[in-house]
Amino acid sequence: LIQREFYVMDHLFILDFKRFTDDLAISCVVEKNLFFFQDSSLLIVLRALNGEQMLEKKDFLFKEKVKKEIIIDQDLWFNRKEIIIGRLKSLLGLGKRVFARKCILKKIDSSHAIEFFDSNHLLGGAKCKFNYGLYYNSELIAAASFSSPRQMKRGEENVWSFEWVRYAPLVGYNVVGGISRLLEYFKSSENPQEIMSYASKDWSEGDVYRKLGFLLVEETKPIKFYINSRTFERISEKQKERLQLSNPSILCENKDQFIELFNNGNLKFLLRIF
Repeated sequence: LIQREFYVMDHLFILDFKRFTDDLAISCVVEKNLFFFQDSSLLIVLRALNGEQMLEKKDFLFKEKVKKEIIIDQDLWFNRKEIIIGRLKSLLGLGKRVFARKCILKKIDSSHAIEFFDSNHLLGGAKCKFNYGLYYNSELIAAASFSSPRQMKRGEENVWSFEWVRYAPLVGYNVVGGISRLLEYFKSSENPQEIMSYASKDWSEGDVYRKLGFLLVEETKPIKFYINSRTFERISEKQKERLQLSNPSILCENKDQFIELFNNGNLKFLLRIF
């Protein structure tokens, strides 16, 4: 019964994504869970909860033509679909283009930033010390958040290091130059000696960071999550541990409902300014 449920969910996932690609009216090669947009050389790999019958890039007929690969998990598609669609349209050149130089840059408070990222970033909001936004026609269309500084040992020196925690445009927008303008404003305002950030390997090879002068310093191991197969809620191992401590019976009684999923890990980038 459970295998049948998985099959139905996987099938609906692929069908739903296929409807989205059909609506785009862009040339797309489809092979099971692989969707290849030839004009942009973009390969999208759908990663279903039960991926036994799924294909990978190495099995794809046109793999040599792929220049960028994105992996979309089933739980994120159903819970964060509008955000994913917005990001894909931007990558395919279908987003609304606004130039950052035409925007007004403002500091925004943490609650405003969290609200914006909850609606426009796959990971949702995060409480950060420094938050900035770009406004176009009085509408917030891009935002960036940075952490408080921490002192880090670099050789014989101690430096103040900040983490770039979030950046996102408004869903459906491509804010040209938005990332660099927000970063430069933060650098001029806070004079950081070092900025660190992560890129998800499911979505990026870190090209944007490299263009901004960041250096790749580490590749993290894949991270394990647990997915509720009925609600598609994603919880981390730490959240699972807390859940077991607060209600030990919940995962035992519903063990078939929670599925292990590993992402591809992250790329850690560092920008040293000192």
